[in-house]
Amino acid sequence: MIIPISSRMGINASFSSAFNVPTAIATITISFPRHAARAIFSLSSTGQGNEEFWWSNFIQSDILTFGPGANAFGYSPFRKVQVLIDGQIADVQWPFPIIFTGGVAPGLWSPVVEIDAFDFEEYEIDITPWLPRLRDGNMHAFSIKVVGLEDNGKNWTILSEITGSSWRTLTISSAVKTQSESQSITWTQSLSHTDQGQFLYFGNAQINQISTSGTDTPTGLVSYSNKYSYPLFANTTATNTPDGNVRFLDNIRRSKNIIITGTSVFPSPLEAFATYTKSSALVLGAVDSALTTTKNGTATLFQSPSQGVSTSFGTTSQEMRLGVVSRDGAMGMQPDTELYYRSIAAVNGTVENDVQSLVGEHFET
Repeated sequence: MIIPISSRMGINASFSSAFNVPTAIATITISFPRHAARAIFSLSSTGQGNEEFWWSNFIQSDILTFGPGANAFGYSPFRKVQVLIDGQIADVQWPFPIIFTGGVAPGLWSPVVEIDAFDFEEYEIDITPWLPRLRDGNMHAFSIKVVGLEDNGKNWTILSEITGSSWRTLTISSAVKTQSESQSITWTQSLSHTDQGQFLYFGNAQINQISTSGTDTPTGLVSYSNKYSYPLFANTTATNTPDGNVRFLDNIRRSKNIIITGTSVFPSPLEAFATYTKSSALVLGAVDSALTTTKNGTATLFQSPSQGVSTSFGTTSQEMRLGVVSRDGAMGMQPDTELYYRSIAAVNGTVENDVQSLVGEHFET
């Protein structure tokens, strides 16, 4: 059974069912079937508008440092998406920052778009420990909140101007009874986030180095875990030219690394290889999959306000690996047995090199 958690505006073709916070209060009440034995909450979140580049935001006490005309957005380069059930924390997601095509500088993403720009992934939350409460036949409130950091402008701020770190461990447990048995169910999250940021030349130059990692592990009914990390480095500089134009120099380097163990509610990336002759033996009985991808780009953006013209060019490259992880995890976040590999590079909108490998067979264009 799929129960929608949304604004439920989709009955009107002019509206989206996505919650737009903080404009909308992202709360909805639903009831659960009494026979439910497992429940998964899937969540997809991304910043828009003033929140599109939240990973580069100022801490709140510094948004006026370079004057009101600097258009500095606040609440820090940290975001947390909270899922609450009846007002109590059920889970937190530290979201992967999506940079849309054209974001920062168009030359960074042509023709190789940013990671996940065309494929928003949903985050899996096991709320099975909440079933003893949810199966009582009553309506229950599910809420989604997006939280940044609002500092006090004192000691914490002085520290965070150089570096800021946050760690969190969340554990929820309960005994879930079904018709056949009673099991102890636990949902555990371990999360880590570190920011290092610099603002130079009256805010015209900015360097952000961010590292986010975590592990989600439910225990009880199924064997499953999700281990992830996504580091990001961004260096952007704006320069005013004598003729009244603006030049931006940008470099962004980032990765997304995921290891899935066990049974997810979403399709496993190994499924496609189970029926392929050359890889079926490699994935037979495998439960651990690893996906790692890294993108690096450098671009220049020219803007001419007087002529209303913008031009951008640059270089970009991306490398991706998908494979099976051994029980020993000898390669860390990298797959121990590689099933698919791709490396692509482009210059000024033209692909210069594209190398692919499928279970050891290489292709190059």
